[in-house]
Amino acid sequence: MKRTTIVVISLLIVLAACNCDKPTGNNDKPVPDEVENPLWPFYEGNWWLLDVWDNESGENLEYFERYEVVSLFRYEDHRVAEVRLDMIYEDSVFASFTMWIGNTDTGLYLYAPYENDFEPFSSPKLLYKHPAEDGEIFESYALDETQENTDPMQYLGTGLWPVEVPAGIFVNCGIYYGCRPPADETYNYFIPDTGYVRMEKYVASSLVKTRSLSEFHLSE
Repeated sequence: MKRTTIVVISLLIVLAACNCDKPTGNNDKPVPDEVENPLWPFYEGNWWLLDVWDNESGENLEYFERYEVVSLFRYEDHRVAEVRLDMIYEDSVFASFTMWIGNTDTGLYLYAPYENDFEPFSSPKLLYKHPAEDGEIFESYALDETQENTDPMQYLGTGLWPVEVPAGIFVNCGIYYGCRPPADETYNYFIPDTGYVRMEKYVASSLVKTRSLSEFHLSE
């Protein structure tokens, strides 16, 4: 495959220690604990490697995305993770982004644009509602690359079918379905306390892109 410059804005966040061995955030307050049963668990040192296949442009590209929690900090009353996203082709990083992301008791939120500096939105943007009722529909920013507009997303349920990826077979994935006119459909699969497992994108019912969990490390 020819080396190709790819710009992908995915779904797809500074650490200090205090006497209680917790990192501190703004105003020297401790960083809040991670929520129970987080959709995508963010602890320093956690990482996920996803194998990406992309045929949206007709070029049949293959590369990897590596998400690693670099640090944790407090923003207002929220626990925010600085996550570095490296895009890798033939063992070389060809693009890097910084994600500012975190869990709350209502879901997974994006706190700032994909930038190297933390420039928070006026309010966090909901990516995936969690927990959610089977069949529940909510407004999500996950499908909008500009991070400015919401699209309806539906939580289909948990464990509706097994998901096989290089990292193994996962039987209890929570499945989120999104649709953007005229004919784009996306399925995102998560295992709470493990994280992002798979993504499938279809255009006019044809599969054009996937992300599949290849390896991961959870420090807690």
